[in-house]
Amino acid sequence: ALVSGLWLLFTPVEKEELGDTSSLKTSFSVLKDGNILLLFLGIVAVVGIDVGINMESSKLLIERLDFTTKQAGFAPSVYFFCRTIGAFVGTALLAKISTTKYFKINMLAALVLMIPLFFVQNEYAVLTFIGLVGFACASIFSVIFSLAMRLRPDKTNEISGLMVTGIVGGAILPPLMTTLSDKMNTQNGALIVLCCAMVYLIFLSFKVKVEEK
Repeated sequence: ALVSGLWLLFTPVEKEELGDTSSLKTSFSVLKDGNILLLFLGIVAVVGIDVGINMESSKLLIERLDFTTKQAGFAPSVYFFCRTIGAFVGTALLAKISTTKYFKINMLAALVLMIPLFFVQNEYAVLTFIGLVGFACASIFSVIFSLAMRLRPDKTNEISGLMVTGIVGGAILPPLMTTLSDKMNTQNGALIVLCCAMVYLIFLSFKVKVEEK
């Protein structure tokens, strides 16, 4: 991304008059709104969960069942398959129920579904709960994005840029997961980090209030 940005910076481009655009400074200025800050951290958390579970799915099979890296390599596919199905189902449900209600129910379900992963020792049980967590979290990114846009419709450009920046969460949670797992000498350390992120998202689902259509 850095190389591409520098390349673009020094590439001649044709200029034309545009309307109001958002700078990096104006995008981050919306963080002064407490609710927007909370939602931004929610994006960081949900992307971190997504990347973290993808990484953790194989590690659980390796630790619990002595799978080789090659044998455990299919686990992320199970997670992303369930996540894809969850995205389609989420789209249908969000057309019928409120965004905040969907947010609360799905994050509570995701946390409950994480608990068995601390002790299950069966291959199919691990994959089932990994898949169900992916299903529950599938549409949360878009839900948080939507809530932020509805809170400040006057700052759509700034908020959209800011929320996309939240994908940095995918580079924050995994190192924390690895560090705690190493300290505890078990993958349960990584699961604790994921659960903490889910607890924050549950808090967020009850904390941020928006007017439903």
